[in-house]
Amino acid sequence: SWEAWYCLGLKACASDTQPDGPRRQFGAQCLRQAAEYDPMNYRLWHELGKALWQAGDTAGAKEAFRQAAQRGSWLPVPISIK
Repeated sequence: SWEAWYCLGLKACASDTQPDGPRRQFGAQCLRQAAEYDPMNYRLWHELGKALWQAGDTAGAKEAFRQAAQRGSWLPVPISIK
């Protein structure tokens, strides 16, 4: 289910002390999987964007934030991403 991947992804990202550490990268992969299960969920895309940004994947983060904005235009997008 998307919820399981979402929770696992958030916990993995939160447990990594390094910005581009392996847990954060694993967390981003989990959030990608969650977004595949529920592609219309703006929260998933927004969290994925944050995780990718923190992992150093600027292009992936921009795409995830774009997907989130398409589904929820009120969502804040980090200024440095725009």
